[in-house]
Amino acid sequence: MPDRHHIYPGFRITDASINVSHNSVRHTVTRREQVYRAIQRCGSFGTTAFECAEALGLSHDLVQRHIATLNTRSRIIDSGHRRISPHCGEYAVVWVVSHYPHSPISEACYGKKEATQPTL
Repeated sequence: MPDRHHIYPGFRITDASINVSHNSVRHTVTRREQVYRAIQRCGSFGTTAFECAEALGLSHDLVQRHIATLNTRSRIIDSGHRRISPHCGEYAVVWVVSHYPHSPISEACYGKKEATQPTL
């Protein structure tokens, strides 16, 4: 295996850098799961990004990014309903859990398409 120091000057993997990267990933997944579970707890009533951010004590921007990721992965969907947001006075999307929710582990093992298919 070639020495990476010769390819990328100054490149060095240390235990500290590996630990920091693992903790960053773990922290991001934890926040995303918190957002997912908050939406899940609301059931068919659903929640907006503002309501979710307020309930979790997180910033709206952070919650909105996680909602976008969850929606892309088909874990949550747009309910088709809108509620007025108290912060900006505009209509906000009400999010609900998808009919076929799956775990991130199933998506990692089987891929997005297979993980979102209903089991018979």
